[in-house]
Amino acid sequence: MGRLLLVPIDFSSAHSLRILDAGTAAVRWLRDLQREQRFQHEYIGTDITESFFPPHTDVTYKVQDVTEPWPQGWADSPQLEDVVANLIGLLKPGGWIQLMESNVSEAVVTDNDNPAAVVWKLLRQIYLAMDVEPDVGARLRACFTRAGLVEVREDRVVVPIDARRVDAGMGKWSTETVALTAQQLALGVKHLGITSFVKEELEHLPSRVLSNSEDHGGTYAVYAIIGRRP
Repeated sequence: MGRLLLVPIDFSSAHSLRILDAGTAAVRWLRDLQREQRFQHEYIGTDITESFFPPHTDVTYKVQDVTEPWPQGWADSPQLEDVVANLIGLLKPGGWIQLMESNVSEAVVTDNDNPAAVVWKLLRQIYLAMDVEPDVGARLRACFTRAGLVEVREDRVVVPIDARRVDAGMGKWSTETVALTAQQLALGVKHLGITSFVKEELEHLPSRVLSNSEDHGGTYAVYAIIGRRP
């Protein structure tokens, strides 16, 4: 995407800001954002288990399931029912929220046999099996609208992985992330009883992602939406 943030926040002031990354995993995004800033701000990463958190960083880690209400001291509004409303409820007046999700809408997912493309087709099938609308854009914009956010903007981008990236280090990291995603999704397919993928295809998909990326790479479709609490 070329940048970490889409929201128009001014980090150049010494006034301390509080940045929360829900579902932070290894905290890569927060640490990259932190390195870009001149002044000190408060960075908080949350995820469902502390096993994801790396040691020895100055980011604050907290175990938090995004489907559960957030700690009372974090929010300026009553606890709300769904995941997005819980996150929006943390915003102070004037605060911004940026959500980014895998875009596996019907317009994006194809029958291409590129291993990365198979991963996103796999994710779409899991959404459908769980009776979840795969087009996150339709769902998230409606959540932002119901919550009364303003200056709502959306973006759909296709991010290259590995061989297609100029930054070799980021290319390697993105490919490994997609391979790990393939491994986890394969477990989800087995648990949900989805039969449209054969066992051998699922078992070899992570290694195919890694080997294919050296010559051909792949892509990762992302949906992003931002909004501000008035």
